[in-house]
Amino acid sequence: MLNHQVTKKAVGLIAVVFAALIVFCSAAEASDFTLYNDIRTPIVGFYTQRPDGSWSPNWLSGPLPMGRHIGLTFANSAVNAACVRSYRIVTTGDFAGSVDRVHDFCTYRGLHMTAAGPTHTEY
Repeated sequence: MLNHQVTKKAVGLIAVVFAALIVFCSAAEASDFTLYNDIRTPIVGFYTQRPDGSWSPNWLSGPLPMGRHIGLTFANSAVNAACVRSYRIVTTGDFAGSVDRVHDFCTYRGLHMTAAGPTHTEY
């Protein structure tokens, strides 16, 4: 009888945890993404364009070194509701300069800066 009660409690606990995970994943911001640096030099700036055409402050608190990545999250506001927006990546060294592109941050959660330019992945 004791084993049966323990089993029922375990199954109940698993169900609660599973339900909580579903709710948590559903509530996650659709705009969260990861910026990957796949070039030989640091990324020194990442900016997104606002609806009024101005650029955000630099999202990076410091250079993003070669081979590293950083998770970034849009603030929860009406200004950040758009999934598709322009962004600018600024680099130094061999790839000095900036690249402006448009990206769907809700569909593609990975943004990779490569030697050929920015690419994206769904994760």
